[in-house]
Amino acid sequence: MEPIPNFATEFAHLLWQLTKDPKAVEEQKATLRRVMLAREPEGVEIELGALNIAIVGARGPNGVPESVPWLSELTTRMAAHAVRAMYFDAQVPALEVLGVARALAAAPQLRDDGQAFDARIVALKLTAITIKIGREGFVRHATPRAGVGVIRATPAAGMRSVGSSGGSSIADRLKTPPTNPKTSRFDQDLRPAAHGDGDEEKTSGGVGDARFEIMSREIARLEPIRDLSALTKLLAEATDGDTATAAGAEALRAAEERIQHGDWIAAATILAALVGQDGERDPEVRRAYLIYVRRLLKPHALRGLAKLLPNRKEMRESLHAIFANSNEDGVDALVELMTAANTPGERRAYRDALAACPHAAPTLGHMLGDPQWFVVRNAAELLGEMGVTEVDGRLVETLSHPDTRVRRAATGALARIGTPRALHALQDMLRDANPDIRLQAALGLGAAGQRAASTDLITALDNEEDKDVQHALVTALGKVGTPEAIERLKKVAKRGSIFRRNPSGLRVAAVNALGEAATPEALEILNQLADDRDAEVRAAVERALRAKSAL
Repeated sequence: MEPIPNFATEFAHLLWQLTKDPKAVEEQKATLRRVMLAREPEGVEIELGALNIAIVGARGPNGVPESVPWLSELTTRMAAHAVRAMYFDAQVPALEVLGVARALAAAPQLRDDGQAFDARIVALKLTAITIKIGREGFVRHATPRAGVGVIRATPAAGMRSVGSSGGSSIADRLKTPPTNPKTSRFDQDLRPAAHGDGDEEKTSGGVGDARFEIMSREIARLEPIRDLSALTKLLAEATDGDTATAAGAEALRAAEERIQHGDWIAAATILAALVGQDGERDPEVRRAYLIYVRRLLKPHALRGLAKLLPNRKEMRESLHAIFANSNEDGVDALVELMTAANTPGERRAYRDALAACPHAAPTLGHMLGDPQWFVVRNAAELLGEMGVTEVDGRLVETLSHPDTRVRRAATGALARIGTPRALHALQDMLRDANPDIRLQAALGLGAAGQRAASTDLITALDNEEDKDVQHALVTALGKVGTPEAIERLKKVAKRGSIFRRNPSGLRVAAVNALGEAATPEALEILNQLADDRDAEVRAAVERALRAKSAL
């Protein structure tokens, strides 16, 4: 059995809203837009019997889908009004779709074999919907408007329909006009008040309902703007809440169509125009546009937009702004794609977008407990880049991870965050077995100017054998600048004894660190080294003193 067409599901949702929450006009508008976007090129047929069978088949082992109550309401209403089948032409107008839905939502007349419903249908003057009514199978054909080509009364070959249980379909049966003379009364052009109470007609399904007329006029213009430059100009020119709401509605229609057809570049262009430069917009305009942005940024759309990041470098700034306005769904889409990325460039593109998401912290914090080392590493690096201070405790726990790459990323993240807990943890990491992690910890402590770490840095330098780490520790001591640090730098900067010469490169690093500290004691040491026998040391001293005098 073929799946239930999206058009039928969305039409059933619209009917559900009209019956269960008739005052929710905005929600009804949004659903009607989705109905129109789901139109099929061959038209759509909804047959009562086949729809009932399809609903039963939709109840799978994973539970009842969200659409089942909507579709069940549709079958109940169709049966109550004696409607056996409906055929919607490919170009059916929104006004007619809404009119038929409201006619189904109206209270049925018991045992009238569909006469009251048919009266409402006649009053609507449908041009693109054919309906089969009553036990005898009378067909109310669409009546073309003057000057309009004849609307097909039967679907074209290959028409999408709710799956049939067998036998000839309505597509075949509609071709044959009714032969039973008892049904001829349905051919009369009945007036809305001919059956039932006139007041019920006005409030439930009649075209005289003022609210229905207003809503219909608003919804009738469902054709989205094709010219993106015209649309972006319209969005930019909005000056207040009312004009922004109107422009945002146009953008919503245009973006929904692009998303439906997978035109992600155009959809991103529209969303970028909606997001815009928020700081330059009127608050009312910004709030109005944000509502439409959030309606568009559903999981499917977010995944499609995210896939543009690796290859569309020129759009990354706009895409970052879009994802910054998404919720946890945007974070999930980026994390999923980053985890599955095949190249470092792809991973970097998704990581950069994640760093712009204000809602990323909780998801990334949870990822620190992932069993896959690279997931933990990516999360730690991102949390450090984002400066998320509230996860410093989780990052400290990650320092005990068995994978060196994870510990190095966590160390770098703690160095960037710079909270007291993070800096205290870095002092412990000066004794890590891996030199890259010790180097990262030294640089972090130095960048933070952590004076309390002076003793740990000196002890680490006394025991360090790796040259790169030695240089990092010397640089950190210069940034700390305590008297103990200056005294230790003095020993490193000097030539040393005949039995233990300090390497020239390390002496130059100590000179640079003394120039960074720039305390009176440090400057005095530099002056003492001005005539050093090592040319590299003398040059470094001269640069340090010149930089100090230029300040």
